[in-house]
Amino acid sequence: MAHFKLHAKFNILVILPIFLVISYVYLSKEVFSLALFSLSFVYATIFAHPDMDMANQVKLFSFYGLMTLPYKLFYAPFFKHRGKISHSLVWGTPSRLFALFVFLLLVMFLVLSVERIIVSSLDQKELENIFYEIFSILLYSSFDLFKLVTNNLQEFLFMIFGFYLADLGHVFLDKLGR
Repeated sequence: MAHFKLHAKFNILVILPIFLVISYVYLSKEVFSLALFSLSFVYATIFAHPDMDMANQVKLFSFYGLMTLPYKLFYAPFFKHRGKISHSLVWGTPSRLFALFVFLLLVMFLVLSVERIIVSSLDQKELENIFYEIFSILLYSSFDLFKLVTNNLQEFLFMIFGFYLADLGHVFLDKLGR
């Protein structure tokens, strides 16, 4: 079994430079797209790799613990280590992206809720109106997110490509280590 540091070094020092050059030559010369690819690749390598099914073993009160919190809450409880889903490129990567998305929605909901509750009075009718308003904001912001993705499809695809390629490097090393 390959260790976390070996996965990270292999992905960042070998896979990332090779695919940055390939992406630059064959896909896009836009710096922003390549930067999004690189950032998502590094994030996926360090914080959203296939071994996040063991995120519940990470200490919460550390930088790494905070960065892996989405996977500790919404990923690790549902998948076993090296299961068919966690190390699958078809299901594993989208499930970790979904866990991150759910976590970000929850954070947005909590921030909006706390902000509205602090500003307004706390009677029952007001609270119901606040939560309805927050739900509406989140619903409409998801439509805006869809519009943002469709308007910036190339950048979005480069970001997703970064996640997938980081997982591919991880799974490749795991296969070599068996």
